[in-house]
Amino acid sequence: KRIDEESPEPESSEEVITEENAKVATPTRDVPPSDGSSAYGIGLDSNIDFDDVTSFSNVNLHPTLVVGVIMETVSIAEGIRACKVQASSREDFLVWKKTLESFELLGMNVAFLLKRVNAPLDLATQSRESWEWQEKHKKLNLERACAGKKMKVLELNLSNVKDVLQKVDAEMEELESSLKKSDVALQELASAPW
Repeated sequence: KRIDEESPEPESSEEVITEENAKVATPTRDVPPSDGSSAYGIGLDSNIDFDDVTSFSNVNLHPTLVVGVIMETVSIAEGIRACKVQASSREDFLVWKKTLESFELLGMNVAFLLKRVNAPLDLATQSRESWEWQEKHKKLNLERACAGKKMKVLELNLSNVKDVLQKVDAEMEELESSLKKSDVALQELASAPW
């Protein structure tokens, strides 16, 4: 049945989904994407029919549970689609993986989403944990900042040493000049006529 067709209201809150009413609350490809259903995009983007995703092998489930599972699956799919390497933590992916595995145990076809969750987890494992990378990046930035400060101190010290060397050179030239004058004066006295 399509979502826009009228379906009978459940007779009690204890009604369970059976073979006959299993797809009453699930949209089909006939439902336009403008209906606000994010779930519609799962089937389109992954080339998987929405009915295949939402058909449970265990059909004796309460409708509220089924709707909750579908909504959580859509939420996970949106989270996966919106994730970025630095923003999404490994813990998010692990929670999504466990949740999807539990939905799979209920009979929901979520293998394609599990693949999308496992890929970043495998990547993070192969190229180290992203938090380790972030910590190392912070440490290297701190080391670079400290080295930059030390370099400025050394440059200042070098400038001070250059100033001292210039003063010493000036004093040495003055002394040499004074010594030459004294030497010239001594030679004039020594070579003066008697």
